[in-house]
Amino acid sequence: MRRAIALAALLAGARGRLALVGSDRRRVNARFDEAISLFEKSGRREPADAFARVRGIVGLFAPGFVAMARPYEGTITDAQQLAGIVASYRSSAERISIGDSGARSCCAPTTPRRS
Repeated sequence: MRRAIALAALLAGARGRLALVGSDRRRVNARFDEAISLFEKSGRREPADAFARVRGIVGLFAPGFVAMARPYEGTITDAQQLAGIVASYRSSAERISIGDSGARSCCAPTTPRRS
């Protein structure tokens, strides 16, 4: 009887651990999806929408963050600097799309077409 109780407790602990790991992965993926939806752009945007998206992108970064944006920019450590760079790239491109390369997501503005 004790063995059965110990086995049941072990299985319950293992199941709880798996649920916790799955939950963390789900939260991380949700944050990546949120970041992608904020970065992506198709067509022209109203200034209020553009401001809200830049603010949302900056809000994803914790205080004291360090972002590497090479080769386009250097190291970014300030929220104001990040907001300026993001706004600049978003305003200069008509379309921004993000693809999953399998290892990590890449983000780069596409060059607008010249007619």
